[in-house]
Amino acid sequence: MPKISIIVPVYNVETYLRQCLDSLVAQTIRDIEIIIVNDGSTDSSPQIINEYAAKDSRVKPLHQPNGGYGKAMNAGIATATGDYIGIVESDDWVELDMFERLYDNAAKHDVDICRAKHYNYRAGESQPDANSIIEQLADRVLHPETDTEVFKLGFAVWSAIYKRSFIQNIKFLETPGASYQDISFSIIVLAMASSVYLIDCCLLHYRTDNANSSINSQAKVFCVQDEFRQVERVLALYPAKAQALQAVKNYLKIRTYFWNLRRLAKGLRKEFILGISAEMRHMLENEQIDWVGLSRKSPKRCQQIAYRPKYFAFIFNLLH
Repeated sequence: MPKISIIVPVYNVETYLRQCLDSLVAQTIRDIEIIIVNDGSTDSSPQIINEYAAKDSRVKPLHQPNGGYGKAMNAGIATATGDYIGIVESDDWVELDMFERLYDNAAKHDVDICRAKHYNYRAGESQPDANSIIEQLADRVLHPETDTEVFKLGFAVWSAIYKRSFIQNIKFLETPGASYQDISFSIIVLAMASSVYLIDCCLLHYRTDNANSSINSQAKVFCVQDEFRQVERVLALYPAKAQALQAVKNYLKIRTYFWNLRRLAKGLRKEFILGISAEMRHMLENEQIDWVGLSRKSPKRCQQIAYRPKYFAFIFNLLH
């Protein structure tokens, strides 16, 4: 049994794949397996994967028909045998000691999740991610049900490792393509975790200049609603947990919906606003909301979306 199983979902990423895999096979912790899930790539990615597998027995290729990011991740988790599971996107790369540092801290403190910060990479330059929450909460064991600030870290599933016995029954939402499935997974794993440890250092280079990344696809932003519906379906199975996390879950929903709204083309904004209006009205009338960390204008904007969505869409388009 390896100490860490590293899952790499791959779909048509031949341009960046070698840099990613080179950083993994050279990890300072040697007792790992690298599960590369080829999700029906039509470029040279399958050949590159097989090339690395032929050179290193720790590289385990898993070729499957295209089913989307969520399905690829679920296949990788089901295949993993390590004590912990890590995730690395195939267009990113990692520091050579990333998984040794994460594993040493996770094993020392016996936590379900150990997470670090990352670099944002664009145009040939990596800049440290300014994650003030990690800086404030680092170097102590946290319990998400009471230390709810950990939910505000951001949806970076690839900057952490997860105890396999803990996440093997948690699934990514299997919507088509790469459509923000890390949102529901990030929230659910934190909601189900009993303990988390954060380390204040950057260990992964997150590429933001890949034109094919889902972050650059305007057509997929409506999928965030599916992600939060999935979160709410899972939390509904645990009423006490759902009540304890209701306010921070709604914080995340508001933050994510506004983030998506800012990214939409003008022609899509009204449709999105009308689509979330009833949700926003239900939150304001029936549920708790953690407003700390959101813009001071957020309460007013939420009120307008809830009760005057067409007006809000008109004003938002004028201002943006």
